[in-house]
Amino acid sequence: MTNQRRNFSEDFGGDIQPLPKTQVGLLASWIEGEISKSLEEHQAIGLWGMGGIGKTTLAKAIFNQERSKFYYTLFVRDVKTFPEESSWREFQKFFLDHTFCKGRKVENNSDISIFRNKDILVVLDDVEKYRDVEIVTVLQDMCSPKSRFVLTSRDRLIMQRVDGVQIIEITLLDDRDSEKLFRSIVVPESEEASEEWQEDCLKDIVKCCMGLPLILEVIGQYLETTQEKGIWKETLESLRKVGEGIHEDEVLKKLQVSYDQLRKVEKKMFMDVATIFCNDKFNYRYKFIRGLKRGFVPWTLAEAKAV
Repeated sequence: MTNQRRNFSEDFGGDIQPLPKTQVGLLASWIEGEISKSLEEHQAIGLWGMGGIGKTTLAKAIFNQERSKFYYTLFVRDVKTFPEESSWREFQKFFLDHTFCKGRKVENNSDISIFRNKDILVVLDDVEKYRDVEIVTVLQDMCSPKSRFVLTSRDRLIMQRVDGVQIIEITLLDDRDSEKLFRSIVVPESEEASEEWQEDCLKDIVKCCMGLPLILEVIGQYLETTQEKGIWKETLESLRKVGEGIHEDEVLKKLQVSYDQLRKVEKKMFMDVATIFCNDKFNYRYKFIRGLKRGFVPWTLAEAKAV
């Protein structure tokens, strides 16, 4: 046991989550605010809000800030994508595959009993089924009381199934933070928009994005590659046609603006990549992605598309 502790005394940082350079809204202020206080007072917190509002990004920031305080850490992305028809044992294996100890990947876990009486930090991202949160209930009875659980979801009722959870609603960015985020993407650091038309267009595009970080980022990443006035103006007009709603349909239409303006060959390439794994079984997708992470590719692209 002494040797094991010595092996894990150094923090390898393998579980650190990537974050945007520019931090705005709750992401910029959570440490001093409500979320930090809730994490101290409650074993579980739920980040609730619409898609694209920044729940996952905020969960990453919390995870990175708190991870060093715990023996085991797990950040489980897109937990809802695991097939509902899978057995509890298969789901447990999927969950355990995200285990780190002091920033070092823990391999060959077979049972959640390794967490017994340990301090653990778990983030479950994008939960939508009871099974997704049931494992938290199991772990709460097993782990140290100092353990913490962070969940993100569009469904408040699902997260309320977790014992003692504190639900925090994530809201849209205000005008100032929206512009700050968008400007950080489309305008090089320490520079201003090069022309008056671009500055005016930038502000109008930000208004059309309605404070939703995902739309600001997608449109910003599309426009950062060009300074052509025509493309900027066309993008603005496309956003205006969609309207100012923030319901799911309007959000999807605004995200589609950047896709619609791609050339035909670029659209085809995008769709080829996006649909590689359509209609296949989860275990094939999972093995393929694990292979990529470990530095080898189990199949060629053609083989993957044929699965």
